[in-house]
Amino acid sequence: MRTLASALLILALLAIPAAGQIDPSTALLEKSGWEALNAGNFRAAADAFRAAIGGDSRNARLHLGAGTAAYLERRDEDATRELVHTLASRNVPTWLNEGLAAAFEADDLDWAQARVREAPQPIPLDRLRTSFGRLSGAQAQLAYATSALAVRQLVDEVGGFGMANLLRDLGAGVDFEAAFAHRIQRSLTDWMAGGT
Repeated sequence: MRTLASALLILALLAIPAAGQIDPSTALLEKSGWEALNAGNFRAAADAFRAAIGGDSRNARLHLGAGTAAYLERRDEDATRELVHTLASRNVPTWLNEGLAAAFEADDLDWAQARVREAPQPIPLDRLRTSFGRLSGAQAQLAYATSALAVRQLVDEVGGFGMANLLRDLGAGVDFEAAFAHRIQRSLTDWMAGGT
């Protein structure tokens, strides 16, 4: 899955967000983060960017910095979360967003396969588009497992760059089903019927 993190980082760097309104409350933290990255102090950079994100969570440059620092520290799951925010801060279904992160949390997904196998009935992905907060504990665990397996299958089919391009399309405002069909080369409905 490091390939996916690498692809997300490359695409995020190619689409560096334009400087928008500078928020004075986060400007010094952002500057400190970039300086720490340049100096090779990735932990200090990550800390500075996380602090800045606390004050301006919609600033894609801050997420890019935090994702870059996490990637360089080899914390791929954190890098993925931040780079997803950089590429697509909107239009990303919860199952895709959480599945990307959950797929990185372990070298294998035996835990997810076991959770899905033990479930009395699966949760379809179309029910996992919005926050998992409405689900009970057991349902939420099943939702994360289902999401991780779906994302792993997608990455296996289209690779890291295909997944990163899907996220970039979503960030550009393309409807999820249209972006999915374009990047995965079949409709979401057909893909879900094929074994997720």
